[in-house]
Amino acid sequence: MASSLCNRIVAVLTFAVLVSACQSDPEKLKLEYLRNGDRFAAEKNFQAAIVEYRNAIRQDERFGLARYKLAQAYAQIQNWQRARAEFVRAADLLPDDVEVQVAAALTLLQSGEFEDARSRAEVALKLNPDSADAHLVRGAAAAGLREFDAAIKAFEEGLVADPARTELHVTLGTVRTIQGNPREAEASFRQAVALNPQSVPARLALANFFWWFGRTAEAEQAINDALKIDPASVPANRALASYHIANKRPAAAEAPLRRAAEASEDPQPSLILSDYLVSENRHAEAAAILDQLVDRLGVFAAATGRRAAIDYQLGQRDRAYQRLDELLAKQPKNAEVLVLKGKWLLSEKRIDEAFAVAGAALAADATFWPVHELLGSAHVLRYQADEAIRAFTEAVRLNPRAIYPQVALSELHLNQGKIDAGLSFAEEAVQSAPTSGLARFVLARTLVGKGDLERARTELQPVLLGSPKAAQVHALLGTIEEREGNLAAARAAYEQALALEPKTLDAVSGMVRLDTATRDIPRAVGRVQEYTNRAPDDPRAFYLAAQTYILAGEPARAEAALRRSIELNVSFTQAHHRLGELYLEQQKFDDARRVYDRLIELRPNDVPAHSMIALLLHSQQRYEEAKRVYERILSIDPRALVAANNLAYLYASDGEKLDVALSLAQTAKNAQPDDPDVNDTLGWVYYKRGLPTLAIPPFEQSIKAAPENPIYHYHLGLAYLQMGDHLKARTALERALELQPDFDGAAEARKALAAITE
Repeated sequence: MASSLCNRIVAVLTFAVLVSACQSDPEKLKLEYLRNGDRFAAEKNFQAAIVEYRNAIRQDERFGLARYKLAQAYAQIQNWQRARAEFVRAADLLPDDVEVQVAAALTLLQSGEFEDARSRAEVALKLNPDSADAHLVRGAAAAGLREFDAAIKAFEEGLVADPARTELHVTLGTVRTIQGNPREAEASFRQAVALNPQSVPARLALANFFWWFGRTAEAEQAINDALKIDPASVPANRALASYHIANKRPAAAEAPLRRAAEASEDPQPSLILSDYLVSENRHAEAAAILDQLVDRLGVFAAATGRRAAIDYQLGQRDRAYQRLDELLAKQPKNAEVLVLKGKWLLSEKRIDEAFAVAGAALAADATFWPVHELLGSAHVLRYQADEAIRAFTEAVRLNPRAIYPQVALSELHLNQGKIDAGLSFAEEAVQSAPTSGLARFVLARTLVGKGDLERARTELQPVLLGSPKAAQVHALLGTIEEREGNLAAARAAYEQALALEPKTLDAVSGMVRLDTATRDIPRAVGRVQEYTNRAPDDPRAFYLAAQTYILAGEPARAEAALRRSIELNVSFTQAHHRLGELYLEQQKFDDARRVYDRLIELRPNDVPAHSMIALLLHSQQRYEEAKRVYERILSIDPRALVAANNLAYLYASDGEKLDVALSLAQTAKNAQPDDPDVNDTLGWVYYKRGLPTLAIPPFEQSIKAAPENPIYHYHLGLAYLQMGDHLKARTALERALELQPDFDGAAEARKALAAITE
């Protein structure tokens, strides 16, 4: 007993001495930790390896090799955010290591940081110009930046260094496909297969090419060729499953998905299988798979999230939220889980809570593009278009192939009348996902806005075939028919949409337009009343009703409907603006001012609201107050045309800040060179500066565009008078008084004429 105890004490003391010796020599200790990490990594115990590598770094913050291996370990457990940070830090510490530079470039590429990825690849190429990997990453980064010529050049230079490198041929083919060069693209893919006939990735790339261009039989054959090489290939089985699903054969997709799940130690194929089973409403089978994955390192969060989603779909919302909250208690900064929770809250119109969750997700990982998609969606529900555009734009920046943000940007720009921008985003979405019905639907809608009805119908047809029960698709078809003058067909399409979904706003709006076109206003009014009864919580329903009541000559009912619309969503700025306009039409100026003041409280930078207040003050001859509001508008948006023009006019009228007035007037002129008011303002500023020869040409342009406006003739007369040409001055001044004897300025015109006569 005493001997055993003595031995244990000696062992402990020996260990303590050894540890103490190592601690006195951090260099030895960091190498010991590194060796331990390597041993755990070889055993695929990556969590333990991470602990050891981090211990090594604690001994030496600049231990580049340990950081590189730590990055690799993080990548193995798919912690991409930390892997990226460590790869970049390792590359900074090991500037002469080509392998490390390429690894850093690749991780930057994967996170969408294309400029930084290209810079790292170029560093690697300076170290080794023959690095095919560096050429590959540099080309992919250029492609991510949509610099396709530069991408092709990089790939071709890589092939000079390594002509047999299959991946270079594949990526070259991919870029040529995107560029719309199918012949050269196909040649690249076939060359990749010829160089390495046993390459499954090369054959799958060829399959993707065939699929892209609608050569479906050849695509299926290429996938099957890949499976002959490796029947257990996870990518090939997943490709075959995707092919079957895309071709409306979901039952045939199950077998390859199961083969992929069974063949891989990676749990990801099992997650995909569970997603498939959920899509087939086989929730119990999906739940069983997920229950086996929740304890797996690296995927327990994804599995738990999916398990919660099944509960949510089955109506077990409390249990679903409980699962997510339990997961977030362990991983409070899991952006993916936060986004899932935020989407549920949005679907339940719990918008404030969704914003709070989105804020937490943004703080957790601002580089995770779905966070910005969630924020954009929340802003859409609040009718905050500018904020939504900013959020979706950031999502697309982080992931240029993200479909929904591109689609949302298309619709938001279209709603603002920016049709070309909307069309650009819609075409990007279709290019990113040629088989996406949503992308093609939005493209068709944008084409309708542009007036290209023939192409819109062509784009919509496959969507209609693929989604015959989608009410919005029938509503858009109705709009196309209506625009083409086929009113009976339009009415039939709108009725079909409403039969499928009675709350389809576009269909109700279309029917109201048809009713008013045939002067059946009572029917239109009855229709919107019925619609507000069906959708009593939809602010858009009451906005449509208000527009219809205005057409019916019922301003009181229109006012009530607009107020109800605002009550339902105080951020619905369109309703605020229409209510303000309604008051202005009725000359209820104080009421209008209150509406716009309230809107500015909600949105301090709302330029249209400020503009309406400024115009109201201007019309009431409260010029000093109007100036202050115009100045505020220009501090928000220096390109605000109306504010620039009107402020320049007021400054010139008072003879103050004439240099500023000239700059503002010229800004307006550059934006709207043919606008008569803009030309009149520019001429007025020149006149006030004592430059009649410069003032006369813009005054004459104003008169040419609007010859019945007495103010323009009056200003032209003053300019001629200032120049000393009394004959032309008299002609212009008399014409002004002839057009309107009591125009604003008539008294001054008569005084000028009297002075000429004397």
